[in-house]
Amino acid sequence: MKNLRKITIGVIFTIFLGAGGLIGWATLSSQEATERAVNVLQEKGVQLENGLLVFQPSTQTDRGLIYYPGGLVEPEAYAVTAQDIADAGYLVVIPKMPLNLAFTSINSANKIRADYPEIESWVIGGHSLGGAMAAEYAKNNVDSLDGLIMLASYPANNEDFVNFPIPILCIRHLGYWPPAPISG
Repeated sequence: MKNLRKITIGVIFTIFLGAGGLIGWATLSSQEATERAVNVLQEKGVQLENGLLVFQPSTQTDRGLIYYPGGLVEPEAYAVTAQDIADAGYLVVIPKMPLNLAFTSINSANKIRADYPEIESWVIGGHSLGGAMAAEYAKNNVDSLDGLIMLASYPANNEDFVNFPIPILCIRHLGYWPPAPISG
C-alpha cells in the first residue's frame, strides 16, 4: 500500500512538473511583434482588449476575417498584414490563444462572431497551427462561413476538404525554395 501511495504521488508530481514546464516553454518562447508591427499598433491605437486584437476598416463593412495565430506566435505579430486587410475594407479580429497555441481554443471564433452581429460574411484563417485549427473550425461551421485561408498550413485530414463547399486559399510558401545560390 505504501508503494502504491509513493507511485501515485510521484505520478502527480511528474504531471505538475510537466505542465509547469509546458506553460513556461509556451510563455517564454513565443514569437513577438516586430518593430514595424508595434508601430502599426501604436499608430492605429490597436491594443489587446478582452483577449482580441481588432483592426477596424475606415468605412462601415459587413465583411470580416477571424485570424488564428500560429503556434507560439503573439497576435500582435500579425499587425501589419491585419491592418492592410482592414484598409481594404474588412474587419479583422485576431484572438489571443491560451499559451499561444490555437488548439487550446479552436472555437474562439464563436464569441467573435457573436460580438460582431453586423458582419454578415465571415472568413476564417490562420498561420501554421492556427491555420490547421481554423480549418477544423471551418469544417464544423461550414454553413456559416464564406471562406478559409491557410498560411503555411494544412488541415489535419485533407480528405475532409476535397469537395469543401466554401473557397479555400492556401498559401504554402512565402520564399524561394531551394534558396538561390550565393554568387561572388
